[in-house]
Amino acid sequence: MRLTATELDELEAAESEAMQIVEFVPLVAIDPIYFENTFHLGAEKQGEKAYQLLVRAMEDMGRVALAKFVWRGKDGLYVIRAVPGRLLLHKMHYQDEIREFDGKLQGDQKPGGAELKLAAQLIDSISSPAFDAKAYHDEYRGRVMELIEEKSKGKTLKLQPKATRHSTDVVDLMQRLKESVAQTMQKKGARSRALPAQIPRGPAKKAVAGRR
Repeated sequence: MRLTATELDELEAAESEAMQIVEFVPLVAIDPIYFENTFHLGAEKQGEKAYQLLVRAMEDMGRVALAKFVWRGKDGLYVIRAVPGRLLLHKMHYQDEIREFDGKLQGDQKPGGAELKLAAQLIDSISSPAFDAKAYHDEYRGRVMELIEEKSKGKTLKLQPKATRHSTDVVDLMQRLKESVAQTMQKKGARSRALPAQIPRGPAKKAVAGRR
């Protein structure tokens, strides 16, 4: 069976000029997996007062708005979120667009107290009170821009060959955790606390590094 372009065009919804807010929910009630794109949401001059009123009320109550809007003939689900002084619009995935995890985790062992203590130490040692986006940069883009700048000057940039990752490498996760904690403590100049020399665990399991 074949569907024609005309038939599909007739199924498209009429463009809407206004968003329909259907409900307000706490932001924490929405799993980030549903977020697709983010846009800045503005207001016409005559709607600035209502705009700022909505911003203030949503901030005070800690709520976000779920809204429906037709764009390019398709019904879309959106989240309107208040940030200081303005609103952001997040395009959402529908539930049936999210792929469920159908794999199985290797092993059924539960972590012991020593493992949990070490993992908590790692998390605590490199924790920050807030996310600072300025601290992170697209390193690949930086290398591309450096290459463009050097080539524009007629220079040849010596490129370093990238290391090959072998998916068959066996990773001792607990050893990596201990090494990471030690490195972090050394960088911060903090006093290192004694780590357990041996971590009790069950039979060794092979873990594959990287993704297929």
